[in-house]
Amino acid sequence: MSVFDQASSSSNSNEELSNNKHTFNDPCDEFAPFSDSELKELLQNDEIPVSKRSRMLYALKQWTESEDKMKRAIDILSVGFKSKSALLRHEIAYVMGQMRSEIAIPILENILSNLSEDSMVRHEAGEALGAIGSPSALPTLEKFVNDQYREVRETCELAILNIQYQQEKAKNPQNNQDSIFSPFSSVDPAPACSDDKKLKFDDIKNTFLDLNKPLFERYKAMFTLRNIASQYLELDKHDYMLCYKRKAQAIEVLCQGLLNPEEGALFKHEVAFVLGQIQEQSAADALESTLRDKNQHAMVRHEAAEALGSISDPESLKLLEEFQADEVEAVKDSCVVAIDMHNYWSAFLSLHKNNDEEEQ
Repeated sequence: MSVFDQASSSSNSNEELSNNKHTFNDPCDEFAPFSDSELKELLQNDEIPVSKRSRMLYALKQWTESEDKMKRAIDILSVGFKSKSALLRHEIAYVMGQMRSEIAIPILENILSNLSEDSMVRHEAGEALGAIGSPSALPTLEKFVNDQYREVRETCELAILNIQYQQEKAKNPQNNQDSIFSPFSSVDPAPACSDDKKLKFDDIKNTFLDLNKPLFERYKAMFTLRNIASQYLELDKHDYMLCYKRKAQAIEVLCQGLLNPEEGALFKHEVAFVLGQIQEQSAADALESTLRDKNQHAMVRHEAAEALGSISDPESLKLLEEFQADEVEAVKDSCVVAIDMHNYWSAFLSLHKNNDEEEQ
């Protein structure tokens, strides 16, 4: 049996996940039986649905328990850059950055330096270098701060500032008033502000919306709004109703940034990503509007699609099904991945609901 047949006939196959919302399968278990060489073959095989290969990326991202296993994971991931799918290549770069291993730096530098590569993939490679945080990547990033593509230019600018921030934080941790860590599992391209500061919601909002503010400061405000929206950061700890109101306001402000036609593609795509992390249905209309707008950059529409997949409501699923034949390949692939994500989270929530009912 070939690797393709084994993947397709697996009890955890993409088809089964798509057809059974109540079957929850951990991607780490799904790909555990495969050897490294088989995983490489799977990842670069464009006949296999991109949704299934995206689940593989999630599984490989967990290979961090030892330096040897991380090295093996990055070796497998690097083969995926041979895929024709720009979305998959972009996701591989993202995962490498999230793993934060310096082993990936030369691979990511090559992707960023490849001017024939899709700008969305190059941007993700630049952001990944920033996430890893090694100053050894600074010379490469500095080469592309004047790149022909705005999303690449801005990404390199942010990555440089993020690396410098991380280096300064490491030298003087007692002087730092921002939080480099995310309440989510993600390594972010800028730190959120911590509640050690005397933060005011209107100041955060105004910084986020101000097109004249430095992009790094606006990103910090963006992730602070995310933390408020997820109630990880409570500005008014002694007033429950005000905290709840702040959550709704933070989502509203993020949606305002997403829908602003004057914003750049990089900024809007990050807002869509953040809204996907928050997973609140109140953001669905703004995300739908973004996905439907074919004048938007592909990286913005793709991120809106994946955010809708994480929200996991029936209306979002219908919308994703509508756009899974979009003429823009990255958007089409994102809708396929988002439907898979929708089914994953629906199954996850169903499993926990059933477990809670059994305990009662």
